[in-house]
Amino acid sequence: MVTRSNSNSSIRFYCCFLAQLFLLFLQLVVVGQSSSTGSARISGKVVFASNGKPASVVGIELLPEKGLGRQDTITDEQGTFSFTNLTAGTYKLRVWSPGFILDDSSEAAGQIILDKAEERSGIVLRLIKGGVITGRLVDEDEEPVSAVNVSVIPVISGQDDKRINMLPLGTYTDDRGTYRIFGIPPGRYQIAANASKSYFSRHTRSLIVTYYPTTAFRSQATEIEVGAGQLIEGLDFKLLNRKGFTVAGRVTRKDGSIPLADTLVSIKEKDGKLSSRSMGTDGQGRFTFDGLPAGEYEVYAEPRREKDLLNEFKTIAIDGTDLLNVDFELITGATISGIIKMSDGKRPEKIQDSRMYILHNEAHYRGLYPYTQWPRRINSDNSFIIGGVPGAEVQLVIQPSNPDYYVFSILRGEEKLSTAKLDVPAGEHISNIIIVLSDGAASLEGVVKNKDSQKVASGVGVTLLPVDDNKREAALYNYSTQSDSAGKYKVTGIAPGKYYVIVGEQPPLAREDVLITVRLNTSSAIEQYLEEHKEKAIPVEFKRGEKKVVDLFSPSGQD
Repeated sequence: MVTRSNSNSSIRFYCCFLAQLFLLFLQLVVVGQSSSTGSARISGKVVFASNGKPASVVGIELLPEKGLGRQDTITDEQGTFSFTNLTAGTYKLRVWSPGFILDDSSEAAGQIILDKAEERSGIVLRLIKGGVITGRLVDEDEEPVSAVNVSVIPVISGQDDKRINMLPLGTYTDDRGTYRIFGIPPGRYQIAANASKSYFSRHTRSLIVTYYPTTAFRSQATEIEVGAGQLIEGLDFKLLNRKGFTVAGRVTRKDGSIPLADTLVSIKEKDGKLSSRSMGTDGQGRFTFDGLPAGEYEVYAEPRREKDLLNEFKTIAIDGTDLLNVDFELITGATISGIIKMSDGKRPEKIQDSRMYILHNEAHYRGLYPYTQWPRRINSDNSFIIGGVPGAEVQLVIQPSNPDYYVFSILRGEEKLSTAKLDVPAGEHISNIIIVLSDGAASLEGVVKNKDSQKVASGVGVTLLPVDDNKREAALYNYSTQSDSAGKYKVTGIAPGKYYVIVGEQPPLAREDVLITVRLNTSSAIEQYLEEHKEKAIPVEFKRGEKKVVDLFSPSGQD
């Protein structure tokens, strides 16, 4: 009995220690951020789904959809948590506990929509065990390989895949060559053994990465389906003791004189859907990828500090020799600048947390810039400047952080842009953009219910598409949301006009929190989406300042 008590105490101390480290990390992330104070509140508890007992020392992070001010806490001995002084808005809860994941059926597993001074209490988050995979790594002589990093890489199925921003989970093989990775969310994965990440990497960094079941290419790796709490054993494979090739280079400005540090450089198999490896350049703008098998690759360079430069990519072929001069000279892009005004001549209020985006209307740029490359915030004098814009047709989109505002018009000088599209010449500066906002935005809110059971339905998409097809693509960034754990949905900042309300599947590029690689004409995709859902769409017209409350019903089977 004494031994068990000591063991439990040790485990509890270890969990507390890990939780404190987690919270320290979060505090470092949010240091320097400020948030406005409100009177809304969120509270609840975390329990184990298997027995309903409270889960203590669980890290909880609260993420606002817009603006700054993330908060974090840990559950107490009763598994309870609370967040206070919150402003009205949309929030998400993130849970962290070693070996466990959040049950998707938990209340508030999606988003939470808070009204001013609302108290959302009684939230119950249920933890379930994550999946586990285990196996053995051996060399080509069937001898165990120790101290080699083995990781699982998620295979993303689409924009609704909740693992889309998940980092690879991994461990090191022991003296028997055994690896065991736990706490894996449900989904499909590939397994990679990277000898360059071993304890003895100075001797093995040139070895190629080996993917299960022993291949040098991720495109040929087997996909493993992992279920919640599932144990998958016997995933044994051989480490390819094969020296790979090196791709190295330098990223500078166009004249080559100024190196670009902290530029994100990525390399992947040509025409492959799956990314391979990424790194940031050093202080001299240099990057190096070791252990690459022969083949064709695409290398991307994306500046993260210099906002005036364009992304660039190259196609290379490794054929029996290292490539040590894959250099990038990034050129200055076009610049778009202007000011935000109100239609009545007054000064806009509370718009500094607004976000501005550039949509690329050419498929080439949608591939090179998979999502909108920015967003950019508004300066204190309500001016804005967006650099690094490629010479192409682009579309301006703004998300006003003030829910009472909507976009009244966008001007280029005195010319009104009917579709907010700009033909941007390469490298030029467009400085006469005026974004005109108006107060009196409409809103739509209510509860989504299951059509058959009449129960509230969470995580159901609600999208407003303007009847005017010239306004549809920009509307996706402002008029698309999901019902929260209580079935509530809310869309604000709606411009007066006629719309289709579509319940269910969300359209392409409708969600800001995901990275979508779109290589098709988005306008065509939106039209196809509308055509597929138009029969069940609800027509609605908003007048200036109108606030509608409408309960909606989810498609059959979606709750």
